[in-house]
Amino acid sequence: MSPNAFLQREIGTMNLRLQPFVIIAILCCFYPLTTVCGQTFLDRQNEDDFRVVSYNMFWDELFRDAEGLMELERLIDAVDADVYNFQEAAETSAADATAWFNALAPLPDGRSWEVHKGRNQLIISRHPLSMQQTNVPGGIRGIAMALVDLPDSLFENDLFLLNNHFPCCDNETGRQIEANAIADWLQDAITTGGNFDLPPETAISVLGDLNIVGGPVPLDTLIDGNNGLAPDWDGTSLVDARPVHNATGVDEWTWRDDGSGFPPGVLDFVLYTDSVLQVSHSYVLNPSTMLPADLRASGLFETDFKLNKSASSTRYDHLPLIVDFSPNAASALPGDFDADGQVDVVDLDQYSGRIGEQALGDLAQLDLFQDGVIDQSDAAYHYEFLIETSNGGTGTCAGDINLDGNVDVLSDAFTFVANLGQPATSWSQGDFNFDQVVDVLGDAFLLIGNLSKADSF
Repeated sequence: MSPNAFLQREIGTMNLRLQPFVIIAILCCFYPLTTVCGQTFLDRQNEDDFRVVSYNMFWDELFRDAEGLMELERLIDAVDADVYNFQEAAETSAADATAWFNALAPLPDGRSWEVHKGRNQLIISRHPLSMQQTNVPGGIRGIAMALVDLPDSLFENDLFLLNNHFPCCDNETGRQIEANAIADWLQDAITTGGNFDLPPETAISVLGDLNIVGGPVPLDTLIDGNNGLAPDWDGTSLVDARPVHNATGVDEWTWRDDGSGFPPGVLDFVLYTDSVLQVSHSYVLNPSTMLPADLRASGLFETDFKLNKSASSTRYDHLPLIVDFSPNAASALPGDFDADGQVDVVDLDQYSGRIGEQALGDLAQLDLFQDGVIDQSDAAYHYEFLIETSNGGTGTCAGDINLDGNVDVLSDAFTFVANLGQPATSWSQGDFNFDQVVDVLGDAFLLIGNLSKADSF
């Protein structure tokens, strides 16, 4: 007898009066405890977003040997970025980086990755690069700088990147000199005349390992500019993306080495002009704290981006920063029916009791397929691809009552059983088909069907 048939027989025999723990025990006999649904936090929230990575890879670590190249391939596969900005690429040439990216992540139509190197920094882009430079007047360190030709169908403006590696340790004077030089260059670039002019409204991002360890003044200079002259086109400051670990929680540190005597710190940054761009999604990638299911889905190893490849090691050096950009004039989020900036259970519950209704007036926004009727396909698309989950991802599957990106026995199934047979107006009660009752033939089989997709232990 199949698990589904067994459960249906038991429920029917006891006239829906089974205690919740009995049903949970039955489910535990047949199914693993957790299924990953939809996207993970690593994925773009919008497929049209432009993804930028910044990572100090510790002196050519990703290009040094076979082990490093396999780690590089896992990074590329996991984050699938448009542009990678690496620091501490001392011995990796632009030609070598191009060859390896073409081998590990070949582009369609025979196109090649484009690479620009300045000092020890690499900009590696799947889109064309132009206006390359390797320094700014008055600076004491080289910079990798280039204009990325963003897809015209998605972005009206292109993106100019300044990939930095500021002086380390107690060289606060050097960091301030570099920050002053970049701030002056930015002011020159966004005003007509002088040494360098960017096309009007070009998006700008200053990123990399800024080594902010002696105080905030160099960072403040980059953000606010010099002499009262702000570096954004609209006369305002740059914005710090401030990603957190794995898109959840409060940890922001990007460097850590517990054996060094120094506390973990935020040394790496992605600053940008918010008059042109907005951040749709961002995170500091820390595989050591990822859920096992997310590690399996991404192909990353728990020890990736550590200097000492052991699970217990706290020698990370730096961690990668991932930031997704969209045009600042982007329309409201798809599926955000109450326009509060989030696609959550409040939006999903708009489908409750409305399946089969005509998509008229305010209800037209629920008709995602625009066929004139609000139906199960609209609701399913909303929860499978648009809903935001608490694990930092987007999209889930029926049965994920608490919207954590998983269908599990000990939380989702338990809550569902407690509401079985009751009227409902919310997904959070277990009404997955939006008919306003939590039942066996509709909702229970949706939950069980997704438990059955879980990876076996």
